[in-house]
Amino acid sequence: MKEQVRVLRNDGGQQPVAEPGPGVGLPLRDCVPSQFELFPLRGAADRREGSPDLPTYLTRDVDAELRAAVARAAAGSSVMVTLVSDLVAGKKRAAWECLWQSKDENGRLLMRDWAIWPAVSPSSAEALIEAARSARPRTVYFLPGLDRYFGGPDLAVGDTVARVLRETLNDPSRVPILVLATIRMGPLRDLKSACVKFPHAKLLVESSEIKVPDEFNPEEMARALSSEDPRVADSAILAEADRYVVQHMVDVHDLQTRFEKADILEETILKCAIKLRRFGNDVWLTRGLLEKCAGALLHDKVQHFAGDDRFDKAFAELERRGRGEASMIIKCDETVSRDDLATRYRLDSYLERRHVLDATDPVTVEPQLFPILVDEADTTSRVPLARECRKRGLLYWAMRFYLRASDDGDRSARLELADMLRQADRINDALEQYQPLIDGGDRDAITLSAEMLIAADRNLDAIDLLKGLTKNGNRKATVLTARAREHLKQRSEMLRLYRKLAEDGHAEEAAMVADMTVGAATDSERSKVIDDTVEWLMGLADKCGPKIVEHAIELLVDGKQVEVAMDRLERYARTGKNYAWLIGAEILFSHGRVEDALDWCREAVKCKASHASKFAANINAQLGFSEAAMRHALAAVEAGSPEALTKLGNVHAAKGLTKHALDCYENAAKAGDRQALARAAELAAMKGWSDRAFDYHRQAQRKNCAPPPSTIAVALCEAGQISDAFAWYFKTLPDVSNPDIIIPLSDVFLARENEASLCWDTVDLALSNYVKLVSMSRPQAISWLAEGILRAGEEEVHASANQYDGAIGANAVSSRKLLVAADLLNDAAIHGDPAARTKLVKLLFRLNRHAEAYRHLDTLRRTTKTNVDVDMAIALAGQGKSNEAIAELWSLLKKADFNAVTPVARSLMRYGHKEEAIDFLEKGVEHGDIESHISLGDHKRLQRRYVDALDLYLFALLHAHPEATARIDTLFAFNRDHHAQRDLQRYGITLAAQIADPWSVDADAPKSRQP
Repeated sequence: MKEQVRVLRNDGGQQPVAEPGPGVGLPLRDCVPSQFELFPLRGAADRREGSPDLPTYLTRDVDAELRAAVARAAAGSSVMVTLVSDLVAGKKRAAWECLWQSKDENGRLLMRDWAIWPAVSPSSAEALIEAARSARPRTVYFLPGLDRYFGGPDLAVGDTVARVLRETLNDPSRVPILVLATIRMGPLRDLKSACVKFPHAKLLVESSEIKVPDEFNPEEMARALSSEDPRVADSAILAEADRYVVQHMVDVHDLQTRFEKADILEETILKCAIKLRRFGNDVWLTRGLLEKCAGALLHDKVQHFAGDDRFDKAFAELERRGRGEASMIIKCDETVSRDDLATRYRLDSYLERRHVLDATDPVTVEPQLFPILVDEADTTSRVPLARECRKRGLLYWAMRFYLRASDDGDRSARLELADMLRQADRINDALEQYQPLIDGGDRDAITLSAEMLIAADRNLDAIDLLKGLTKNGNRKATVLTARAREHLKQRSEMLRLYRKLAEDGHAEEAAMVADMTVGAATDSERSKVIDDTVEWLMGLADKCGPKIVEHAIELLVDGKQVEVAMDRLERYARTGKNYAWLIGAEILFSHGRVEDALDWCREAVKCKASHASKFAANINAQLGFSEAAMRHALAAVEAGSPEALTKLGNVHAAKGLTKHALDCYENAAKAGDRQALARAAELAAMKGWSDRAFDYHRQAQRKNCAPPPSTIAVALCEAGQISDAFAWYFKTLPDVSNPDIIIPLSDVFLARENEASLCWDTVDLALSNYVKLVSMSRPQAISWLAEGILRAGEEEVHASANQYDGAIGANAVSSRKLLVAADLLNDAAIHGDPAARTKLVKLLFRLNRHAEAYRHLDTLRRTTKTNVDVDMAIALAGQGKSNEAIAELWSLLKKADFNAVTPVARSLMRYGHKEEAIDFLEKGVEHGDIESHISLGDHKRLQRRYVDALDLYLFALLHAHPEATARIDTLFAFNRDHHAQRDLQRYGITLAAQIADPWSVDADAPKSRQP
């Protein structure tokens, strides 16, 4: 730090620095932050050797006011500044930094010849009084925690301090003096409230206050998120919801230190809370649950903790608030029970995020904790715990949690348990779970049971179960009964049931009966069957609505009976069913009979059929009859359908008549169609009319119907208005720090002639607008942009994998954004962003570009303190440099780091080092590495050592590996061990990762039989 101060002191050039005159304080240039309560922030988040004690300082808007105050003091005025905030907000650091960041036009420090008091902060009120009375010009009084000098029980002393400081600041013989003070809002209010009897504190402070916002603004957040200092960036990530970056930074350091230094009982309680949360327990955990779980884990030590107050002391320490007001665990304010064991706690938000939400390492719960969880878990946690057990194949324990939740009155728990048993092919057990609900008349339980019986080909049982609901006309029950009849090949009975539903007014079933009836007809009887079916359908129109008439006519049209269809429609329309004119007009228009369609449309309008004017406007517009189209659209507006004008505008837009389209949209908006403004904004943007697009979008925003800003920005980019698009887009969004805002715009950055390369002109325009807005360096902005495009590429890869079920080649097109993201990260890394280089390495691994990754890792190892040993081993192996990779991996294993085992082993196998690869995988398995279990299992399966492979896969399943179930299914497809496969399906696995023995659905199963 001395070196840092010396650099700062000499920053202005070669001129000699004047010594401060005699008086109180030390020369400012000889001081270090720790003298003024600015202490190192190092912890688990920052493991790099040589990192500075203080986190990187982020300039905030308030710093401009501070530097202006320092400049006034340097120019010869006595100045006091009091930084005020509600929470920890970095006031003290801001006061310290302003002394070192305020420079003259030649770049020299303004305070280079000043002294500072006290030599070590804090001091006492009495010492401050003496120092102020002895003040000399060019002295800084650095007073963090001003209330420590003014507060306390003796307000008279505080009033004296304030009076002496006022005298000093106003004494011409002592000019210039600078007083830098900080205070929280609460103590400041207390000082001001005592102003009647002790007025000087209020008079001193009230004209010097500068509010330091507790939360960062969006631009400050963007700089924090892109900081190269992991303490700053991690704190910003934690603060994305509330923007309290400084508070999170202080809290994180405090919490990490306390977590690392916790005694064995405190550590065990915390680890229990973390494990239970990761396993599915609710955020709130009772003290009784935590005590019993901690006791079970401590085994023989539990007696040491029982019978004394160790648990009380442990919880008191975990609840204690640190400097940033954070505690390790937080007590629920709603706890009303007098029983301490019923008190509920949750983990601090930082610990929750770091150890629960962001944790990626596999976790399971020790076997001895499961009975405790079943008995002690909160009601809201039992179903989530059951689901987690189910995901891991622990069907027995899932059953236990479901039953406890069901006993507490949770109906969904019984339904989920029944579904689990159904999937386990334990139909009778599943039905037993539904039975209490069925006995109570629960319709969902009845229909779900029936579906299960039909799937099990127990159709008669399903029909019998549904009998009561079907008799009462329940639609779902009737449909299920019909399906069961179909499976029994009782077609006539099936059709009777569907006909009954149709005659009750259900159009879907009516259409189904019609299609099945026509489909079953022979060629010779088809014409008559269609005619009879159409007659039947049209007779249902009053019950089923116009859609059923439309379906009937489609049957005739599909049967090549267009004229018959039109004749029947006309006769039907003349009976007063005016909507038939519109149906006919649509059919005629679709068959190219334009004049006939217009005639039918005129009849519909004449008869005032519902939506006739809207349809007439649309059809006339498509035919190019603009005046007629407008006349009908205006009639539709008068009839209460302003969207007719919007549809007319859409037709004009499709024909390239932009002015006419926008006129329609504007009139439609005035008439009440809010969506018209959204369409107007989109169309104006497509034409490149930036100002009009922005104006329409603002109007749409006021009516809460605006299209996403990204839609407008993309359209403007495609129209060539790229700079306008990005300038507006970034200013319109409330938070520009999140790279996700780039995802919908990612395509515009791709070069059209080569989709795997960037359009750098677009990149430059986007970056120039972004950097201007958030005051970020260009390399950081490039890294931010790359992150957004990378996420867009990942979304496309994921979508392709889902669409093609992971087929080879599915990602060939969609992964192009990963390639351009790599180009951007490479550019950012070249221009000095180490964080970008680290991201680039991970991406290059995904792209199998290991040689490039190695070069970047070598740069990181030489120029930073970042630990890249794991990635180095992977990169070496990926290049085929097996001996070097093996050496790196051995070095990692000696440090108990197994993260590189699987990727290195796979590369070793690819390059012919099979024995070494297997040795490494076996070591990974020995030390519990789950990826090693999967990879070694794959090897055993290929060797046809199916029993060994299954053991490895089951262990991975127990730890919730996402690929374990698919691997097990593949293995059974090879070994055809249907008995083991059925047992696994029906009973799941044990806590020892073995296929469970048969068990019954019983909440009170003997412990000796528990899997």
